[in-house]
Amino acid sequence: MSAGSGFLAELATAIGSAGVFALLARQILSFRRWSSETTLFRALETLTEPWLSQVRRHLPRGWGIDLSPWVAVAMGAALTFVLRLLLSRGSS
Repeated sequence: MSAGSGFLAELATAIGSAGVFALLARQILSFRRWSSETTLFRALETLTEPWLSQVRRHLPRGWGIDLSPWVAVAMGAALTFVLRLLLSRGSS
């Protein structure tokens, strides 16, 4: 395939890594009481809440622990890996 496949693989990796980083940063900041008042946390919440709400809909409730960020991180990392694999296959 074309050299553009390598670029697309790198782009998918960069976007996926940024998404995983945003989810992890939000989860880490959520343990701090002051975090919901900061601009950084509100920005991370705005970016990640659409994905987390979709994951929460499919997880069982009643455990008292929100596992949706960790499930979303695992799903994002897996999706990034698969996309990178598929996109880089054509450039080798």
